[in-house]
Amino acid sequence: FLFNLTINSSLKNLEVLNLKDNSISRLGPAANFSTFSHLKVLNLQNNKIKIIEAYTFANMSHLKELNLMMNR
Repeated sequence: FLFNLTINSSLKNLEVLNLKDNSISRLGPAANFSTFSHLKVLNLQNNKIKIIEAYTFANMSHLKELNLMMNR
């Protein structure tokens, strides 16, 4: 499924997001990762990701670690 993340304003300062072991198969700009302007670590390990669209991780200047291990 196409992952789409809707957040509330209290999570805008989130620094670590663990989405390991889900059935995410596709990522695109609609996933709204850029709304996490302070995100430093994003774990997408062990999903079913086959497609990552352009600009999915745009404007994530604080991101230091992106884990995409064990995807298809």
